[in-house]
Amino acid sequence: PGSHFILGHMGTRRFGANFRDSLKGMFVDYADKYGVCSFWMASMRGVSVNSWEDARAVLQASTERKRLKLLAKHMNNFLGPRNIGVLRGKEWKYHRAAILRVFHSQATLVNSRSAMVNVTQTLVDSLKNQPQPLEIDIEPVMKMITMDVFGRTALSYDFGCCKNLEPSPFSVAFDFLGQDFLRRLRSPFIPTNAFYSIPTATNQRNAQENALIRDFLLALIETRRQEKLQNRSPNLLTSLLKAHDDLKEQAVEEMTDQIMVDNMMALLFAGFDTTSITLMYALYLVATNPEVEQQCLREIDGIWKQDGNLTDPDRLVYCGGVISETLRMYPPAFVVNRKVTKAIELSNGFVLPEGTMVLIPIFMIQRDPKHFERPEECLVERWIKRDGAGSAWVVRDANDTSCSDVPPGNRNAIFAFSGGARSCAAQKFAIQEATLVLANLLKDLKFTVKPGYVPYPQRNGIVQSPGGMPMTITVR
Repeated sequence: PGSHFILGHMGTRRFGANFRDSLKGMFVDYADKYGVCSFWMASMRGVSVNSWEDARAVLQASTERKRLKLLAKHMNNFLGPRNIGVLRGKEWKYHRAAILRVFHSQATLVNSRSAMVNVTQTLVDSLKNQPQPLEIDIEPVMKMITMDVFGRTALSYDFGCCKNLEPSPFSVAFDFLGQDFLRRLRSPFIPTNAFYSIPTATNQRNAQENALIRDFLLALIETRRQEKLQNRSPNLLTSLLKAHDDLKEQAVEEMTDQIMVDNMMALLFAGFDTTSITLMYALYLVATNPEVEQQCLREIDGIWKQDGNLTDPDRLVYCGGVISETLRMYPPAFVVNRKVTKAIELSNGFVLPEGTMVLIPIFMIQRDPKHFERPEECLVERWIKRDGAGSAWVVRDANDTSCSDVPPGNRNAIFAFSGGARSCAAQKFAIQEATLVLANLLKDLKFTVKPGYVPYPQRNGIVQSPGGMPMTITVR
């Protein structure tokens, strides 16, 4: 109900001040008993699906995302016209195959661990040198650590954000372009937002920051290409250059340095906000659940006494469980869409015709009591359990019923990294990073929030975030 004869439901499917109420009004209130809700966006028909079975079926069946011209225009300016987020067909498959080859390599994961830990330790040392207790918004701090991890693992370059406790010029430029991208999407019909050629101060700065980033990456790509030829120690960039060379028979055009810049920009865009947001919420859940904090510290202390380091995420099972529960409760990407490329039958018997746009409300699916019992509670034991032979934590099977008071988590109902062929290629890398950073932060620092503080997610473009998170940090 409530559609406009020209605009359809575009006027009603908007986000209000309350993020969760807005999601509920969009995807739940008018859904049928199977969780399906139909709508019109101008002349475009669409449905939203709330059951994980339907969501999984759609994601597995289609890799096409509805391309909105306005979004594509601003994304091309921000990330470049050949960024993988807007590519289709053979060109997308070529770049996707190269990225998968890099991020699914065990060598990539292992080689990146020391950089992740070293960056975290640099941040810890910097924070220890600050007056204690330190009251601070941890959002910019988590962005600093995410940017430095990207620099070290992807580029073998130290941006120095964590050492100096301030963003580098590259970080400032990227953050500005990201915020400017979102601002233009929120107010698309203002001429100075729509046309970059209008000589406003914002448009001029956009061009300057864009040039700064692209010139930096172009110069670095040339350097790393020479290192690749010399078989120097690999990073994500040199590995990606090699993967593209190995798969060049699949390429539809010559792989230029400008296209590689677009690739690196897309990878940074995909991981920058999502990882920093995940870390913010994970620290909040630890700070507000004393038993969770104690279990993390016991695990960390035990591994530290044995190994003298926290570099193996496979041993940090409980900390990994905290990240899993964080991604369930607060998935950074709260909704994803697909364009149906062939007819799909949903669980209610309704057949989606080819060309239908499907919205998948990740946030609501992962908070649905039909999919997760006690969905508003932080229950790390959904994903892990005590080893029957000892006190160590182990990953919990989805069919495990050994813990009567905490039901096992349904991994099929988790879409924090999307699903299907367009799922996040760097999922393992991102989980490893979040787990190692969380553990190495908690080893030396205690994070607390004011009594009664609750983060309220807000829409921030294609992700949700709490809009900052005030915390007090003290040295343990």
